[in-house]
This record gives sequence, structure tokens and C-alpha cells, in this order.
Amino acid sequence: MSKLPLCAFAAAALVSLAACGPTVKPDQVMASVLPGMTENEVYKRIGPPDREYVANGRDCFGYDLGNYGNVPFAVYFDNSHKVAGTVRGECKGRRR
Repeated sequence: MSKLPLCAFAAAALVSLAACGPTVKPDQVMASVLPGMTENEVYKRIGPPDREYVANGRDCFGYDLGNYGNVPFAVYFDNSHKVAGTVRGECKGRRR
């Protein structure tokens, strides 16, 4: 008997279970961004921003989180390109 049908069934079952896994909430994602992290560390932790802004000469990464990208978060950086803080909302400033 071929093992192919059994392997295909097992793979389909695993994919189905993965789709039922818990969805990470936007607040949990942003809680992983800590003051003092570098821009590269933020990229590695939560991915590239949806938009980038400059506010008062400082960078701000804008993220659209949530199931439908409907929860905006902003990550503000200081002059040394380290996280100064995060805000649930849009970045202020001009878009790059």
C-alpha cells in the first residue's frame, strides 16, 4: 500500500490545525517592541513598516495591525535610531 495518501492526509490535517491557531493580538505584538531597540531589531521582531515618516527630524514606523490592518501603531525612534516609544495610532509628521 502506498504511503502517499496517508502523507497527504497528515499534511492536510497539519495545515488545517495551523489555521486554527491563536491570532496574535496587535497589543501583544507592540508589547514586544521595547525602548532602546534599534530599527533593525524592530524589523526582525515585527517586520518592515507599512509606512515611514519623519517627525521633528526623527523616524517613525507606521504599522497597520489586526485582522484587517485596522489597528494603527506607531514606533518612534530617537536621534540614535533607537525606539523612544510606541503609540496606538498613526505617526505624526511627513511621509517619506
